[in-house]
Amino acid sequence: MIPRTRKFSANVNYLWQNLGDTGSTQAILTGTYRLTSERAVSCRVVQQTGGGVDGTNVYLAFSQRARSGADVFLLLGDPNSQKTHGIVTLKVIRPF
Repeated sequence: MIPRTRKFSANVNYLWQNLGDTGSTQAILTGTYRLTSERAVSCRVVQQTGGGVDGTNVYLAFSQRARSGADVFLLLGDPNSQKTHGIVTLKVIRPF
């Protein structure tokens, strides 16, 4: 029997940190829409203030989960970069 998965899911996280005179906040909104049990598209909006990082970034992703072999993700925007404009990342994960 194949387990049922949610067609759409959403998650909201809000982080607040105060270190002495420096404070920072981060709000993250993530939505995922499953096309099939192996494929999904998702969007993440990250808004940050304080700590020298202010602004809002949007990340879009398509994921293809393999039953065996590698999982493939196509990311529009890089979560490890300060600015996401014009960045496209192909991420392939292969278990050992």
